[in-house]
Amino acid sequence: MSKKRFAVLGLAALATSAVIGVAGAGTASACSVGAPSTAYAASLPQVLQGQSGPEVMGLQLELRKLGYPLTGTGYYGTNTLAAVQDFQRKHGIKDSGIVGSKTWGALVGVLGQGVTHNGANIQGLPQIVPGQATGDDFAKLNWVMSRIEPYAMSFGEGYYGPVAQAAVRDFQSRMGINPSGIVGPKTWAALQRVISIEGGWSC
Repeated sequence: MSKKRFAVLGLAALATSAVIGVAGAGTASACSVGAPSTAYAASLPQVLQGQSGPEVMGLQLELRKLGYPLTGTGYYGTNTLAAVQDFQRKHGIKDSGIVGSKTWGALVGVLGQGVTHNGANIQGLPQIVPGQATGDDFAKLNWVMSRIEPYAMSFGEGYYGPVAQAAVRDFQSRMGINPSGIVGPKTWAALQRVISIEGGWSC
C-alpha cells in the first residue's frame, strides 16, 4: 500500500475521533484498566456452531487476539469450534462449544468497559450511500470499519468509492444483511456489535 493511502486512512481516523468523541487509537491492554464488562458479557446471546452474524465475527476476532488461528469470517465452523472448546477447557468451562454466559464472561466480561462499549453509539450515524459519502461521513465509516481487523486497511480512496464499497458489501454478506453497499441502521448495528465483542473501541 502506498504512503498516500496510509496517510488518507490516518487522517480519516483522526477526523472521526474528534467527530464521534472517541479519543485516540488505544489498544485493548491500554484500555483494560477500570470496571470489567461483566454486564455487557451477560447480555450477549448464546452462539452455536453453524450460526453466523456479528456475534460470531466478534467472537472469532477476540479469540484471534488471544492467539487462536481464526479470521473474521462471521460463520461458526469447525475451526471456530476447536478454538472455543480449547478456550473453554483452559477456563474450567464445559467444552461443549456452545458460547453461553460462562464463556462470554471469561472472554468478554474480563475486558475493560473502555474497549467494549466506551465508543460512541454508531447506530445513530447517518445512512451512507455508495459514491456519495465524503468528508466527515466517509471518515466515520472509514474509522468504524478500520476497527475490524479484516477490513483494517481497505480504505484509501478518500470517498465512498469501489474499494470501500467492496469491503462494506463483504461485511454485509457475512452478517446476513442485503449487500447493497448502503450503510443503514442494520449495518451500523452489526458493526457496533462486532467491535464491542472484540474489544475494539478506543478509550
